[in-house]
Amino acid sequence: GLGIKPSNKEAVLFGWDLVTAKKTFEITPVPDAAAITCLIEGPDGNVWGIADGVLFIFDVKQQKVLSKHKLYEYPPFKSHIWRSAFLVLHPNGQIYGTDNNQLFKIDPITKTCTLIAEDAALLAMDKKGILYFKRKTNLWSYQP
Repeated sequence: GLGIKPSNKEAVLFGWDLVTAKKTFEITPVPDAAAITCLIEGPDGNVWGIADGVLFIFDVKQQKVLSKHKLYEYPPFKSHIWRSAFLVLHPNGQIYGTDNNQLFKIDPITKTCTLIAEDAALLAMDKKGILYFKRKTNLWSYQP
């Protein structure tokens, strides 16, 4: 919770069976990462996540990390992370995200990260594919 230091030193990803109320697996997708702050279903059907500036792709059936890609430098963990990375799969096939005060695009084939805008946080996409993010107290939009 907020107000106390985390008891774990690195973030873990785990599966949970809703029927049996038991953990089905636990894995550390990015060693030494303080938090996993975003998970989406990627264009390949696998889980795509971000942990401390590293994109990881996780195969749920095999329960293993298929690949990791450092997207950007992430500042050291100080006390807690309220929220950080956001990713969306755009209708154009690209992945868009915000984290570390940046709006960026990830090519789903090469995993190359391209900076679109700075001073950007939070991210949402409407049904038309328009992206919305914040800059300080202002709402901005971006149409890829």
